[in-house]
Amino acid sequence: MRLSLIIFVLFAASATAQHTLHVPAGIPTIQSAIDASSTGDTVLVAPGTYYENLDLHGKAITLQSAQGPSVTILDGRRLAPTVSFLTNETRATTLNGFTIRNGAPAPNSGIHGAGVSLQSASPTLLNNVFTGNLCAAVDATASAPLLQSNQITLTQPDASCSTQATAPIVLTGNPADPTLVPTLLGNTIEHNDLTASTLQPNAGGITLLAARAMLQGNTIRFNTTPGNAPGAIQIYAEPTPTGTAPTLIEQNLVYGNTTACGAGGLALSILNDPTSTTAPHLEVQLLNNTIADDHSGTTCTGTPGELTLAAGTLPSQVVLANNILASSSAIPALQCSVSMPAQSFHHNLLHNTQGLILSSTCLDSGANHLADPMFLDRDPSTPDYHVHLQSPAVDSGADGISPLPAQDLDRTPRLQNATDQPTVIIDLGPYEYPAPHVIIPSSTVLNATPLASEAFQPITLTAQVTTSGSTTPTGTITFATQTQALATVPVDVTGHASFTTSTLPAASYAFQATFSGSASVSPSTTSMLQTVHPAATLLAFSVTPSTADNAQSVTLSADAQAPLSTRVPTGQVQFFEILPAPAAPTLITTTTLNASGQTSATLPAMASGTHLILAAYPGTPNFDPVNLPTADALTLTIGAHGYAVHPNSPTVSVETQHHAAVALTLTSLGSFSGPVTLACANLPAPATCTFTPATVTLTPGASAQVNLTLETDAVPNFVSSLFPWGLISLLTLAVARHRGSKPMLVCLLVLAPLLVLPLTACGTGQIPGHLAPGTYQIEVTSQSPTTTAQVTPITLTVTP
Repeated sequence: MRLSLIIFVLFAASATAQHTLHVPAGIPTIQSAIDASSTGDTVLVAPGTYYENLDLHGKAITLQSAQGPSVTILDGRRLAPTVSFLTNETRATTLNGFTIRNGAPAPNSGIHGAGVSLQSASPTLLNNVFTGNLCAAVDATASAPLLQSNQITLTQPDASCSTQATAPIVLTGNPADPTLVPTLLGNTIEHNDLTASTLQPNAGGITLLAARAMLQGNTIRFNTTPGNAPGAIQIYAEPTPTGTAPTLIEQNLVYGNTTACGAGGLALSILNDPTSTTAPHLEVQLLNNTIADDHSGTTCTGTPGELTLAAGTLPSQVVLANNILASSSAIPALQCSVSMPAQSFHHNLLHNTQGLILSSTCLDSGANHLADPMFLDRDPSTPDYHVHLQSPAVDSGADGISPLPAQDLDRTPRLQNATDQPTVIIDLGPYEYPAPHVIIPSSTVLNATPLASEAFQPITLTAQVTTSGSTTPTGTITFATQTQALATVPVDVTGHASFTTSTLPAASYAFQATFSGSASVSPSTTSMLQTVHPAATLLAFSVTPSTADNAQSVTLSADAQAPLSTRVPTGQVQFFEILPAPAAPTLITTTTLNASGQTSATLPAMASGTHLILAAYPGTPNFDPVNLPTADALTLTIGAHGYAVHPNSPTVSVETQHHAAVALTLTSLGSFSGPVTLACANLPAPATCTFTPATVTLTPGASAQVNLTLETDAVPNFVSSLFPWGLISLLTLAVARHRGSKPMLVCLLVLAPLLVLPLTACGTGQIPGHLAPGTYQIEVTSQSPTTTAQVTPITLTVTP
């Protein structure tokens, strides 16, 4: 039982483990990674362009780019939606940080064309850029997705969009399920031009078709539509049962949109059954929005406005409060089909610089402000829809209409009380004017460690911000020199911030620390002077080998380092030969340091003898020079290259008609190797010489023995070899004659000429010569393929 429990726990742990699947490093395609993923996994996509049409298949996973939308692109190739959510995905399924482009309808599939297509799915879409998609960037049917911090641009209409609504964002509801509420937070929808097709698009920004939604903190600007399509938002709604949450359009900024004949900013149309006896439920709340400076045609049927409430919409179905509706053209700020009662239409700021503020059918009950909102800038090229402190929008709204957002469009806390009213009142529009407050002065002290520093040595700059009283400073410290910013660092709870840099070359610096200040604490700055000196440099060098012959390669090496610096010295190293005083050192060679601060060179040819070698580093602006003392010089001994021939005795004495032996020793000098051939020169006739062996092969450092035989006869061993046999032959001839032995006599008579023949020098008629007594200078010559010939003299004395 205990074992079973352990196995169950291990299984449960492994089943809930979350993994990260890397594309393409681990899995080559995104779709393959999605297919291989499990609940809770993350598919992390490296930068690149991926030509895929993805389907999440209902998986509760995170599909995320590793480095953001600017470098990670999903391209649908206009074959189908780039990404599809078609299998009841929930908010736990997330698409984060991609550029999504070239989505389109899938032929004969019934799936709407879009960058992202959703059917009965409610995923989370974060931080994406939608661009160049056909029909829609996001098309959601019977879905409740969360879209947050996305950018939607360059949506394109197309003939293939004829079976679906066309707008950058299309939200189509399901009347059977009014609880579905898509949520759009902090998105920017801009530069969508939908005029390039004969198809009639729905809206330049967002269209809601029988869909509930929450639109909060979005910016919709510079979009263009043909016909009567609104420039920004279309709401085409149906009544829903009592108790259903209304569509909330709150704290959005809509401006600079253009339409041919539709509402410049927002058009609202709610379909009601005229035969119904039940009062329709409240449908739409428009709160704290600014809709301004949109443009519509002036020759259209009907009168569009910045905000248009279409015929059939009942006043009880709309709440319009705390908004700024400001026109700068012939279209009115508000166009409505019926008059709005005060309980539905109040605390709005309405204005038009060129025409009607309200259409003739829109009557103000007196609960609104008809005045200039006093925007900071209405220039179309540099618009700024914040208001001046003197604006009637400041501290003049109605509180308690719906749950108040904690922050405005700038993330400034709501309810600032900028005009110091007895009661804090919300501002109109999406921005809250900051309240005045007492600014507490601050002071900043800057220190650097170490004070004595070297080039590229780590230097820590430390700033301390202090204020009067118990106020804790918040904000940042910007560290800089007189020429460049180094870093911006948040101060901690003690007002302290520090930054370490190791990038500063040798120079004099005016370090600066600037405190940014905060809502309650003033900025402050300070500076200090510090000199960064060239880095102290250490130089080591070597000569390898230290003993060589004049044919060997000798390597000069050096290593330059700066112990306190984070970089190695650059530049060159010089090698010198130290000569006896008073002569100055002679430059041998100059070499360049590599990226590790090291260098080497081959020593040029030098004469045999003893040399003193020394290295020096001339330095650079960032690294001190190094001039080593003469005592650090290294000794290099250069010897001869070749071989030596040494007889065992330079003089030889021999009796005439005899031979003498001389032992020769051949020794390799330095690195010499190779064959050496021996011969005699200046040899007097008829003497001869013989070497055994005549050629020897030497290896470096080795010796070899050669025997030299000097003969004083023209024929070696002539006398000593013939005398016994001649004498024996004559004696035998005499005995044979005396005894009268005819056979023996005949034989001897035949042999006698043969025995006498050598005595006549092989038929020359002469006895071989021999070297006369005396003293002779004989030369032993030796030769190798790589050296010059050598001569070794031997004195030969011949005695009688």
